[in-house]
Amino acid sequence: MIIIPSRRMAMMMMTMMVMEMVLLLLFLVVITMAMAMVMMIMITKIVMIIHILS
Repeated sequence: MIIIPSRRMAMMMMTMMVMEMVLLLLFLVVITMAMAMVMMIMITKIVMIIHILS
Protein backbone atom coordinates (compact mmCIF):
# COMPACT_ATOMS: atom_id res chain seq x y z
CA MET A 1 0.00 0.00 0.00
CA ILE A 2 1.27 3.46 -0.92
CA ILE A 3 0.47 6.01 1.82
CA ILE A 4 -0.60 9.30 0.21
CA PRO A 5 0.17 12.24 2.55
CA SER A 6 -2.66 14.57 1.60
CA ARG A 7 -6.12 14.37 0.09
CA ARG A 8 -5.15 16.68 -2.78
CA MET A 9 -2.40 14.24 -3.77
CA ALA A 10 -4.91 11.39 -3.72
CA MET A 11 -7.29 13.42 -5.88
CA MET A 12 -4.47 14.17 -8.34
CA MET A 13 -3.56 10.48 -8.48
CA MET A 14 -7.19 9.55 -9.12
CA THR A 15 -7.57 12.14 -11.88
CA MET A 16 -4.33 10.93 -13.48
CA MET A 17 -5.60 7.32 -13.41
CA VAL A 18 -8.94 8.37 -14.92
CA MET A 19 -7.19 10.40 -17.64
CA GLU A 20 -4.96 7.42 -18.46
CA MET A 21 -8.01 5.16 -18.70
CA VAL A 22 -9.82 7.64 -20.97
CA LEU A 23 -6.76 8.03 -23.19
CA LEU A 24 -6.41 4.25 -23.45
CA LEU A 25 -10.10 3.91 -24.39
CA LEU A 26 -9.78 6.66 -27.01
CA PHE A 27 -6.67 4.94 -28.42
CA LEU A 28 -8.55 1.64 -28.65
CA VAL A 29 -11.52 3.33 -30.34
CA VAL A 30 -9.22 5.01 -32.88
CA ILE A 31 -7.49 1.68 -33.62
CA THR A 32 -10.83 -0.11 -34.08
CA MET A 33 -12.10 2.69 -36.35
CA ALA A 34 -8.93 2.51 -38.46
CA MET A 35 -9.28 -1.27 -38.73
CA ALA A 36 -12.92 -0.90 -39.79
CA MET A 37 -11.92 1.66 -42.45
CA VAL A 38 -9.23 -0.71 -43.80
CA MET A 39 -11.73 -3.59 -43.87
CA MET A 40 -14.27 -1.44 -45.74
CA ILE A 41 -11.64 -0.43 -48.31
CA MET A 42 -10.57 -4.06 -48.76
CA ILE A 43 -14.19 -5.21 -49.20
CA THR A 44 -14.90 -2.47 -51.75
CA LYS A 45 -11.73 -3.41 -53.68
CA ILE A 46 -12.72 -7.10 -53.68
CA VAL A 47 -16.24 -6.22 -54.87
CA MET A 48 -14.82 -4.04 -57.65
CA ILE A 49 -12.46 -6.84 -58.75
CA ILE A 50 -15.37 -9.33 -58.80
CA HIS A 51 -17.44 -6.87 -60.87
CA ILE A 52 -14.56 -6.45 -63.35
CA LEU A 53 -14.01 -10.22 -63.63
CA SER A 54 -17.67 -11.16 -63.99
